[in-house]
Amino acid sequence: MKARDVSQATVSLPHTPEAAPPASWVEKSPEVCGGDARIRKTRITVWGLIERRNLGLSDAEILRDLPDLKQGDLDAAWSYYEQHREEINQALRATAKA
Repeated sequence: MKARDVSQATVSLPHTPEAAPPASWVEKSPEVCGGDARIRKTRITVWGLIERRNLGLSDAEILRDLPDLKQGDLDAAWSYYEQHREEINQALRATAKA
């Protein structure tokens, strides 16, 4: 049986009242969203959240549009982007070309 390549990035955040932080806020697995970094147990990519923010949406507007997310999810996405800027920018460029 072939071993699956599953990587996870752990982003440490302060505890928020909305939810206890999961073991990993951001996940990457080849069979989900093409392996792009995404918010844990969702199909919401970090690059998609960055794209919304780049379009001028506030956190409150993003949370209104994506009610399954919490502020901690957005904080994790912003932190992940700061730590993996080139990876996310590459995904944004690839999406813009499609």
